[in-house]
Amino acid sequence: VSKNLIMNLSESVWLAGEPWNLTVLEEDGEKKNLFGIDTSNYIALLFFLLIFTLGVLGNSMVITVLARSKPGKPRSTTNIFILNLSIADLFYLLFCIPFQSTIYVMNTWVFGAFICKFIHYFFTVSMLVSIFTLSAMSVDRYVAIVHSRKSSSIRVARHALVGVVAIWLLSLAMAAPRMHYYNLFHGGRNETYCW
Repeated sequence: VSKNLIMNLSESVWLAGEPWNLTVLEEDGEKKNLFGIDTSNYIALLFFLLIFTLGVLGNSMVITVLARSKPGKPRSTTNIFILNLSIADLFYLLFCIPFQSTIYVMNTWVFGAFICKFIHYFFTVSMLVSIFTLSAMSVDRYVAIVHSRKSSSIRVARHALVGVVAIWLLSLAMAAPRMHYYNLFHGGRNETYCW
């Protein structure tokens, strides 16, 4: 690599007509590191990236394995609930984590009111779906153990699918107030917040 192509970040560069030192920036007496992002925010972003990557890979593998069922073989109720849990987690990872991680990079909310409302709404939906699915799995296990003689007629895939649909409808309805509650607030220095 040519020496001319390597940028020394400790030297000043010109951004927006002003000299900036990209390794240490000062804003209102507060020192910030590379590109104005604090070190603790870099660590938070790395954790978000790790959670996002491992979560998407793991949940995608679970969905791939459980969604494939052999023809003629019915799905077990446990697999249906685990599949639902994985779908809810994957939706959270794909639709919420990328937007929530930007809070650590930017000082202002740039995605608008709809995304602000949608992210918090969908965060609540995925959380409720996970909670209700785990509760349904507990009831399913209870029926399998305590009522083992009747469980083969109660624990069928059709009942589990009806339960999953009910879980999603209940979660979508219960999270609706969150869509109304969250708004954009404008602060000092031309900053916008999603609260």
